[in-house]
Amino acid sequence: MNKFAAYRLLDRIITHTPQQTIDFGSRFAQRLGPADVIALSGNLGSGKTTCIRGICTGLQVTELITSPSFTLINEYHGRVPVFHFDFYRIQEPNELHDLGIADYFYGDGICLVEWPQVVETLLPAHHFRIQLYHANEKAFGRFSRQAGATDLQHTEAGENDRYKDGNRPRGAGQDDTATKFSPQDQRLIEAYQHDHTRD
Repeated sequence: MNKFAAYRLLDRIITHTPQQTIDFGSRFAQRLGPADVIALSGNLGSGKTTCIRGICTGLQVTELITSPSFTLINEYHGRVPVFHFDFYRIQEPNELHDLGIADYFYGDGICLVEWPQVVETLLPAHHFRIQLYHANEKAFGRFSRQAGATDLQHTEAGENDRYKDGNRPRGAGQDDTATKFSPQDQRLIEAYQHDHTRD
């Protein structure tokens, strides 16, 4: 079963550096407003916290962004309140009973959730999902082959010619075409919006 069957793809991009992942997050933040919830999924080290740093930058947060692995939640102050969750160490939803998670998810702030698996059933019907993949994961390999180049830095016009369905991967940081990138820093990032009519 396709785990994204109930989602609408908003964007798919390949980044080559952590800064490009931050830049993606900053751009993505422009579509966010009060009461939005964003679930970020990916293996360890895939760039979830890095992407959140970018989202927070786009939301005008000036505080240091760190993953709340032990405290479960960090609160930041931007153009709206921002709540950053990390549920990596949580095994069961009942462990969050005292956190009052619904008050956050249905409040006036923006919620950024790392390791959201444990709260999947608690996510609002309207939410976003960002999926990040390492360069050595199958999903990354599949789309990099579609891009048809090892450098993956294409001009926007060239990409539009090659991928007319709108779902092609985009190379981030078009000004960096002369830079040599380390494959271990590359990430495939997909952004989705939940469509409850597909449930």
